[in-house]
Amino acid sequence: MIVAELMIEAQSNSAAVARDELRKLVQRLRAERGVRLRREDFAEPELQEGLYSCIVELEVEFESLKEYLMCSLRYAPSAVYLRAPEGMKVSAKELLEALGLVIKNLRALYTTCNLRFNPSQEYEPQVGLEDYEIDELLEEGAIHAKIVAEVAGRSGEEALKALVGDIAEEAAVSRAKWEPSPEGRGRYLVGVDAYVNDACSLLSICIRYVPLMVQILEPEVIKISMGELQDMGVELAGLALDSAHMLLSQD
Repeated sequence: MIVAELMIEAQSNSAAVARDELRKLVQRLRAERGVRLRREDFAEPELQEGLYSCIVELEVEFESLKEYLMCSLRYAPSAVYLRAPEGMKVSAKELLEALGLVIKNLRALYTTCNLRFNPSQEYEPQVGLEDYEIDELLEEGAIHAKIVAEVAGRSGEEALKALVGDIAEEAAVSRAKWEPSPEGRGRYLVGVDAYVNDACSLLSICIRYVPLMVQILEPEVIKISMGELQDMGVELAGLALDSAHMLLSQD
């Protein structure tokens, strides 16, 4: 079980509309499976820069990681404060299920917003690990995962280097390969066998690349700290808010 305090905001040129839309949103959240509202506190609408802003503070209980991540993405809270647990353990299957739902919804969101991530390639790509390095990474809590994503590039080798270089702070790559994407047009399928720092880092990679495949090879049980849980919710909520602003600016 995960308990978090969320702040959600609605804006309108009408105070009544802002308040009513926020109440409807809270009702939808209340109806979510695996979610229980412990507390709700609506503030009075305030006029800010020509728009009425209405905020609700919620204390929410989530049955599992999946519900917590999906609600952070769907309801775009402007703030997420984790209250419990101090840390949790999830099975590789549970983490993959949660990531799979996030990826599915992100793919639809990115299509709607016409978003596509371009690797920064700030770091020199390095592929290859010695056995002792792998042992050290696993002892430190790394997640051994296989990831396949579609990446743009002038060549497959360039696409591979871009992805490996971009995730260098989040994962150590033991093997990598590429092949042309069925989409064509300068896009390539890049697969990596990687040792990812933690669950939060794996989520960040999924957010940027919406992988076609993610497989966790080890460990069977993954530890997630309270700080990582909070960061995971904050990252998804921030992405949802940015996407909403982008859609409004397009209108």
